[in-house]
Amino acid sequence: MSIAASWIQLTEYNNNYFYYRRVPLYQHISWTNDQGLKIKNFNLSAYCVAICPFGGPIAIFKKPNQTSNLLGLEQTSTESQMITIYNASCKFHTKIDLSKEDTILSIGWTDDMKLMCLTKKRLFLYSVNGDRYCGPWITEENTPNLSSSDKKDIEKNPLFIARNKKQQQNKKKEEESSNVNVVQSPFIPIPLQSEEEIKSISMFGEGIALFTSKKRLLVAYDLTESLPFHEYPFPDHLVSSHSELSSVVMTVVPNFTNSNRKKKNGNKVGGENGKEGVGLLGFGEEEEEGLLDMDDEEEEEIEEEEEQSKEENKEEDEEKDDKKKKKKKKKEKANNNNTNNNFNAKPKVGKGPLVLLCPPDRMTIVACFSQSCKDSKLNLRFKGQVREKEHFGFTKISVSPDFKTIAAFHQASGTLFVFDLGLTSNYLKFSTGISKFEYELDQLVYCGSESMLLYWSPDNIGGGDQSLLLLVNCFGHYESFTFEGPIYLSQEIDACRYITQQSVEIFERIPESIVEIFRIGSLSSSALLYDAYTDFLQEKATSLKTIREIKNKELGDQQSVDGLSDAVNKCIDAACREFDISLQEQLLNAAIYGKTFMKTTIEEAKIFQLKCKYIRLMNELRNRADIPMTYEQMITLTPQVLVQRLSEMHNYLLAFKICDYLDLSKPKVLEHWAKTKIRSQLTTNNDQQQDESSQMKLRDSIIDNLGKFKTSVSFSNIAMEAFKVNKPKLAKALLEIDANPSDQIKLYLSMHETLNALDKAQKSNDTDLLYIVILYLLKFFDIYYMFEMIADKPQARKLFVSYSIHLGKFKLLDKFYTFLKNEMNEDVASRENGFIQVRHAYKKFNDMDDENAEKSFAYYLEKAESKFGERKVDQMDQHFCLKERELYGLQMKLEEETDGEEFVGATLQETLYRVMISPALTNDKKKKKQKKKLINTLRKDFSLSEKRYYYAKLKAYIHLGYWKKLEKFANEKKSPIGYVPFVESCLEANKSEEACKYIALIDHLETKVEYWISLLKFKEAIEAAFEARDIGLLEYIKKKTKNSKTKDTIENCIAQLK
Repeated sequence: MSIAASWIQLTEYNNNYFYYRRVPLYQHISWTNDQGLKIKNFNLSAYCVAICPFGGPIAIFKKPNQTSNLLGLEQTSTESQMITIYNASCKFHTKIDLSKEDTILSIGWTDDMKLMCLTKKRLFLYSVNGDRYCGPWITEENTPNLSSSDKKDIEKNPLFIARNKKQQQNKKKEEESSNVNVVQSPFIPIPLQSEEEIKSISMFGEGIALFTSKKRLLVAYDLTESLPFHEYPFPDHLVSSHSELSSVVMTVVPNFTNSNRKKKNGNKVGGENGKEGVGLLGFGEEEEEGLLDMDDEEEEEIEEEEEQSKEENKEEDEEKDDKKKKKKKKKEKANNNNTNNNFNAKPKVGKGPLVLLCPPDRMTIVACFSQSCKDSKLNLRFKGQVREKEHFGFTKISVSPDFKTIAAFHQASGTLFVFDLGLTSNYLKFSTGISKFEYELDQLVYCGSESMLLYWSPDNIGGGDQSLLLLVNCFGHYESFTFEGPIYLSQEIDACRYITQQSVEIFERIPESIVEIFRIGSLSSSALLYDAYTDFLQEKATSLKTIREIKNKELGDQQSVDGLSDAVNKCIDAACREFDISLQEQLLNAAIYGKTFMKTTIEEAKIFQLKCKYIRLMNELRNRADIPMTYEQMITLTPQVLVQRLSEMHNYLLAFKICDYLDLSKPKVLEHWAKTKIRSQLTTNNDQQQDESSQMKLRDSIIDNLGKFKTSVSFSNIAMEAFKVNKPKLAKALLEIDANPSDQIKLYLSMHETLNALDKAQKSNDTDLLYIVILYLLKFFDIYYMFEMIADKPQARKLFVSYSIHLGKFKLLDKFYTFLKNEMNEDVASRENGFIQVRHAYKKFNDMDDENAEKSFAYYLEKAESKFGERKVDQMDQHFCLKERELYGLQMKLEEETDGEEFVGATLQETLYRVMISPALTNDKKKKKQKKKLINTLRKDFSLSEKRYYYAKLKAYIHLGYWKKLEKFANEKKSPIGYVPFVESCLEANKSEEACKYIALIDHLETKVEYWISLLKFKEAIEAAFEARDIGLLEYIKKKTKNSKTKDTIENCIAQLK
């Protein structure tokens, strides 16, 4: 019998076919409890079910007793508060007890395989093993200082908003360094107001969306935030007050952005021929169109056309048209004036996901963003086309796995609609014929991206034992199936996984590669290659003939050589997507057989090898690990995430073997194993927790197993886990093995092991790590404790001093050196403290904002003088401070006597120069004697050197223009500073004639010649070089001049010297 005989065939456009199949994954399953006993009278319809995608586990809990709810009883049964987790083959895994919490409303899985458990006021997160997650979520318990009004408006508080933003920006840094103790909460509080209840729930891979009794839309799309729930803007008028809010249905499109999207044109409602159920999804020309771009003018045009078709009186139509035109003008003016109207403009998207909400009283879909929302007003489009039942809303809604289309079911008319994501085009309108409200649709999910599955449970399809499943493709063709008892559907990216009370199966569209090979009458190259391999096994000569046909077969515009290559690739792809192991082997062997007749590159060989590994891995996961994954799911999930999931399920051996098999990184698996081992010993041996010997045994066990991976495994992460579960001895022992000092130091600081952290930072010779330790000590400990810690650490002391000087914390340094002097008996500390006081004095003096800067300058200088006076060795420094204070006093007097001329802050030499050029002292005859006394005082009392005196006087004569006095001063005696400063000063004053007077006095011949040349005095330069009988210097002068006569003169001089 042909494999294709069991396929389900649906017609598509142009008489092509969609093929589907039901693949049984696990048969004869039995639902058991935690004791391994089969649950009696198990009825799947009595449970709420959540299936984790990508072959993940199944979580169920019993629905609360409806009779108790009708009577208004608050007490819930124990069974309805127990969540049971099974693996994909429905084998018992673990159990979660929530009997002490409020009533469970819903459960769902996140993308990272965390179980979300929603109660009336809280959201809990659990691992697949039943361990509750804790996070930095703000609750009433860890915000005791907030008033009741602040707690209600906690999301709008700017302090908490800023905290959220900071946590998002520095998320990685906070994970690496846990220096600050953050309050960890075991649950996420729902920000409900007083007397507010949850009415509708939609869980998705990143979080959860809630609609409340006060018509508020709360969305949590990042569960790591301290305040995960964000309120979306939602006007009250979009849902009428008399409607049943529990009938609101929602779905979420994660990671949505409001960029222009390409949509493909198709027939509108009814198609070109006016027939229902004909849409052209996937065909037509492409055009760009934004989300929900239908404005008010388009809506009014629709209303006009509908009303004109109903009215028979033309005069009344004309009057209404005039009225509507006036209304248009008024609306246009109002829209121009009101720029804040979010519902007439393109919606602002914001950061969060798109939430599609269906009101219960109108046949429409509202697109809700984090900053705005917009009503698509589908009821206006379908007015009169849905049997006059537009006042009933959609009861089910679902988004395709590729986020391109939206499927919505209208229970009142029994019609399935398919829209594009922008809600601007209707691709499909399919009538199921089941429109009674007692036949309520239970589930609407996608099977791939091209078809939908509609499910009615036995209770909702007639009250019998059989349930109904309807498969509808995007062209309106369908196929129905019946099942014994209830089932539950779970949408996957490429298929639909469903569970019954006896089995687990998958419903998928058959991949094209399998269809091409096994379709009845197929003449594709891959089908011919498979037939050729079958003939080869039967030793038929037709095998080679078929290979030649494949080589000569045309594939579109390309010729034969690619025909065999395409056939081989299709066989490999079909083997990857097939579930039957025997068929996989046949397809792979057929591909290998085809490869013998073609050239294969190294890249193609590597790809073939990798796909073979994936096939073997998927078979192992399905049969032994009970994780049924398709090839498409494997590629989308990636092996790295698969290994992470296996680690979360504590299947470490398989995860490690997969890493070894696919050459993936192993440290994460080993770290997860070590952390789990530490936590498990805490729960099983709670009495031995404080026993150091047990901690050392655990350390030895971890080291023995991870010893080969010391360089790659982060023992600091494992040590952090040990510290969290109160095993400090184990944490320290594991930290000593870690080779990364940065991780060691951060964890030591988290454990408040500051001495070990400081020692590690010293040994690492990393200034950044030392600064981390020093700043930690400054922030969280007493300063004298820090002083004692760094007293015998020279490198840490230097960094602390440089840090304090850079920030101007001189008082802190004063305390530090006083501590070293008094407590540590360091005499050198007084000298270092003296220099710090000098720095402090000059910093205060340069502080322009300080009115008492001058007094502070003198005070800290005096303080520095006292510090230097504590040791005889530092008497020279003390003398300098004394002279600095005397100079400061003299400068203050000079400013008083010279009517405000600036002297304070100048150096000794600069002070002398300012005295010499002071107009008040120079122009006044009475003060000339005082000026001489001041100059002599500065020279004698402050031991001013002769050179500094000459420099100051030279600069003063140049400034005052005393050229004769300057010449006399230069000729009095030999200048201690030479005569080059005289020449330079004159040249700077543009007095080259005066400079020539001093060039002749320069002793150094070459310098003298250079100055003569720079002033174009070649005659004097030649004379100086000739007198010195320096032929080389004459040659140098010859190169510098361009005058031929001067060159002749130089040549004559050189000839005479020779």
